[in-house]
Amino acid sequence: MSALALGLKEYDHRRVDGVRIPVDDAYAVDDRFLRMTREQRRAYKTIHPGRIDVVGGGAVVWNRVLAKVAQAAAADHGGVIDSYVASEHGLLDGIVLDCGRRLLAER
Repeated sequence: MSALALGLKEYDHRRVDGVRIPVDDAYAVDDRFLRMTREQRRAYKTIHPGRIDVVGGGAVVWNRVLAKVAQAAAADHGGVIDSYVASEHGLLDGIVLDCGRRLLAER
């Protein structure tokens, strides 16, 4: 979904990994793909053919993750989350990388 938010025509992990994506862009892409037919989704080369049928479910999950993280940040710290960093190494690696960067920035 991050590649789609970046407007890539074909998937390229080097252009996605480590890129900051505005949350509003993610919501817009997720919403658009939830409303597409299977055939419309198939036209996007950024989506692996084996994921055409499940990309909508992934969009719902990702929307909920973003919303819950934003809620938690607002409740715990009064902060606003307006973007995320895409990771090609999985969600856990992305969270660890972000935490590490924040710790280094606090020094």
